[in-house]
Amino acid sequence: MEHSDCALLLVSYGGPEQMEDVFPFIQNILAGKNVPMSRIEQAARKYELFNGVSPVNEECRGLLTAYLSSKMGQTATIPIYWGNLYWHPLLPETLTAMARDGVRKVVAFCTVPFASPESFQKYTDAIQSAQKQTGLTGGMEIRTTRIFHDHPLFTEASALTILETFASLENNGTKIPKLEDKDSLLEKLPQPETVKLIFTAHSLPQNEDKNQIYRRQLLDTADKIAQTLNLARFHIDWELMFQSRGGGSEENWIGPDVRTVEKEDKKTLIFCPFGFMLENIELLYDLDIEVRERCEALGLHYLRTQAVGCSRPVIRMIHELTAEIIRGWQ
Repeated sequence: MEHSDCALLLVSYGGPEQMEDVFPFIQNILAGKNVPMSRIEQAARKYELFNGVSPVNEECRGLLTAYLSSKMGQTATIPIYWGNLYWHPLLPETLTAMARDGVRKVVAFCTVPFASPESFQKYTDAIQSAQKQTGLTGGMEIRTTRIFHDHPLFTEASALTILETFASLENNGTKIPKLEDKDSLLEKLPQPETVKLIFTAHSLPQNEDKNQIYRRQLLDTADKIAQTLNLARFHIDWELMFQSRGGGSEENWIGPDVRTVEKEDKKTLIFCPFGFMLENIELLYDLDIEVRERCEALGLHYLRTQAVGCSRPVIRMIHELTAEIIRGWQ
C-alpha cells in the first residue's frame, strides 16, 4: 500500500485524562446547545468516579501502536495520525500537523461501527469544520472509510470478545479461545440455557433513526455474531438493548433501555457493548456500575465483554478499509 502524499487518520470522540479536563471536554460536546448546568454537573460526576480519566484516549494510543506494530502496518508506507472531535489531540491540531508533513490525501477511519446517517454526519461535519478552520479545504482531500458493522472482521472480533467471556464462566479464562474452539467451549458450559447475551449500543433520539437504519444495522450484526458462535444450538438467547441516552423524556429515545433489564429465567447476563469500538466512561459507568447494580439486585450474575479495541481482526479490518480508499486514488 503506497502513496507518497497519503496518510491514515484515526478519528475518535476523545475524552478527558485528568479532572481539570472534564468540564472543558463536556462544554466542547455541548457547544451551541442550551443545556442546564445541572446536566453538565451530572455528567461530570461520572468522570469524578474515575479521577477524570476516560479510557478512550489510551485506547486510541493502543490502536496506533497495534496498527504500526502489525505486519500490515509495518509493510504499509503511509503514516498514521490521530485526531478527536472533542478533546486533544483535536482534529484541527492533527490536520495542521499532517499538512506540515506534506500530507495531501487522507483516509479517515472513524471509530464508529454503527450509525444512522444523521449520527455519522457529526463525524463528517467535524472533519469538514476542521478543514475550514485550518484553511485546508482546497489543499487536502479527505475520504472517510465506510461504516464497518457488516465487515466480517468486525463480526469476528466481536464474537471473540464474547467467547473469551464464556471461557471465564467455564473457569478456563487463562487460555484465550479461538473461534474454532467455540463448540467445545460452549458444550462445557454449566446450564447454558440460563445464560443470556445482551448486545448494547448507544441510544439515539427517535428522530435520528426514523427509518430504523441504525436499529437494522445492530440487529443484523447481532444475528451474524450469534450465528458465528452457534448460540442457538446451545439454547443461549440474545437481545438488543440501548444505553447511555441523553436528557429529555425516555419516549424520545430508542429503546429498550438496558437499565430495565429483567431476570426472566436466567442466572447470568453477559453484556456485549458491540455498539462501541473502544472502552469509554459510558461502559465503565452505565454498564459496570448502574447495570451491574441492577443485576445484583435481581440476583443475576453480571458479566461484560471488552470493546473490540485493538484486537487483531480490527487491525486487519482497518488495513482493508484503508486499502479500499487508496485503490480509488491509484
